[in-house]
Amino acid sequence: MNKKQNIPLRNIQPDTVPFSDGDGLKYWKSFRHAITTIRLLQNPKTRRLNSPDELVISGYKPQDSLKQRSESSRNFSEALKYIQMQQALFTSIEKGHSSNIIEEILNKDPKKYIHIINEVNKKNQKGLTPLYVAAKLGHLDICRILVEKGANPQTTVSINGIEETPLEVAQRWRHLNIVHFLKQQL
Repeated sequence: MNKKQNIPLRNIQPDTVPFSDGDGLKYWKSFRHAITTIRLLQNPKTRRLNSPDELVISGYKPQDSLKQRSESSRNFSEALKYIQMQQALFTSIEKGHSSNIIEEILNKDPKKYIHIINEVNKKNQKGLTPLYVAAKLGHLDICRILVEKGANPQTTVSINGIEETPLEVAQRWRHLNIVHFLKQQL
């Protein structure tokens, strides 16, 4: 005779229920969780676990998912490092840091030999390239480093629907030394 056991809930008295909204909500949530746990334990298909490692869900392969999770978290962390490096590069250019700091940022990437040409031509969230920002702000040393690292001086940037190159922005802002340098690179 498999008879379901009814567990009496003797400890719960109506006069012990708190009256404030926040406390009452917490109380009833914990009560609901306790009742759900009791029902699950009374279910003959449910068995007690001694540790979370014993938890097995049908069709679930923990080793494969752990491998996928570690690969996806690795890809996420690499993407995050790449975004942080790109932001550090643009921030350093905008603040006019020394050329040594810019070179250090560009050389910090462990895959620098693969990505460095893409990095110096990569546009930020505003659609600007590092060379464009350096030319606009008049940082000749930074322009030289970026061109040495493979920045394309003919890459266009769209500002309010107008296409513009680093050479054109340097002309507009009257940075003649950068204009001469970029003309030599063409």
